[in-house]
Amino acid sequence: MDMVLQENQYQPLTPNARIEGSLLKWDAVENIDSYIIIKDGKDWKTLPSTTLTHPLDSDGEYAVVAKGTNGWRSYMSGPLSYYQEVKTYTVNLKISRRENIIITIPIEVATSGLHAIDWRYANGNGPINTENKCATRVLTVYGQVAGVSVFPHRGTDEWNNWGWRGITRSDARHKIITEYEK
Repeated sequence: MDMVLQENQYQPLTPNARIEGSLLKWDAVENIDSYIIIKDGKDWKTLPSTTLTHPLDSDGEYAVVAKGTNGWRSYMSGPLSYYQEVKTYTVNLKISRRENIIITIPIEVATSGLHAIDWRYANGNGPINTENKCATRVLTVYGQVAGVSVFPHRGTDEWNNWGWRGITRSDARHKIITEYEK
């Protein structure tokens, strides 16, 4: 029996990406051939291994993948949102199955198009390893279901442990409603 030995192959590490101002930046990854920038879920640009920044000139969701010298790709970095014009609406309140079941938030949108809605939330309803105490809310825009947000619990009494959940809408209008549906 002849035995053929092969060198071990390794997948590149996942790039640590971030957005600073209008620059997409990431930390160097060893033994790679290039970086691939993902925009809105599709390969957008391929850059040489020596490049660790790229200017952003259009709105979208971005991520970075490292392509190894062996041709293997890393896992994609966490998604990053870049929007040149952002409006922030702040509503601080407690929601539950009995309190604030329906929340109406009036918003102003200057143009139709793609709009992102990010929810900052805390959910300290239970341990993350043994219970399912996620909160769910249905988002409607003028009576039409626009999406569903799931807010995972972040640990027992972890009410200061904040998380983010997002929804992207293609035609946000002037009033959004989020509600608990039984």
